[in-house]
Amino acid sequence: MTRAVKIAADAGQVRELGIGRLIAEAFDHMDANRYLAGDDPAERLAVMSLYFGMLAEHVASGAGQVLYIGEGSASVDATAVWFDLTVEPPPLPDYEQQLAAITGDHLPRFQALDEALNGNHPQEDKHWYLAFLAVRPGRWRQGLGSALIAHTHAELDQAGTAAYLEATDPENARLYQDHGYDPVEPFEIKVGPVTFFPMWRTPQGAA
Repeated sequence: MTRAVKIAADAGQVRELGIGRLIAEAFDHMDANRYLAGDDPAERLAVMSLYFGMLAEHVASGAGQVLYIGEGSASVDATAVWFDLTVEPPPLPDYEQQLAAITGDHLPRFQALDEALNGNHPQEDKHWYLAFLAVRPGRWRQGLGSALIAHTHAELDQAGTAAYLEATDPENARLYQDHGYDPVEPFEIKVGPVTFFPMWRTPQGAA
């Protein structure tokens, strides 16, 4: 089983690899996805695939890095989507219009998500933001997610750069603690019935 970490070259490769669909499938069991896009499985998967794809394509266009493990769209087993917030990120063109077109009647809940996460995001310290870490169902607990974040953590540690994320449940938060993340205020971010757990990783071993 390969664990070679690769970086998507651009938005076109993100689309070709099916990164948005992979994230949607990996996250489909989560309460957040059901809250955002409803109980109908087909509609939820369609909406979330487009949503995650939009953000991942933006990141690969100069806002950070999209990493993946696998050879092609049929065999990409894991991905990590990182925003580089050590610099001012480029805006996502026509974001509000794109979001409305993708989400339809679900738009208010996606707007509530943006408001909650953006309103609690650390603003003062430069860092990288792990927006999504997703592993294809059936490949969980095989070290793929750990391999992806270890790749980026090594680079961040060398540069003396911190990292931030929102864990989606207490179990994930405990797993991220094993990778050097600590809970940070406000400790819980509520979006409707869904709770996110903000976490911060101080660079390790930096000179």
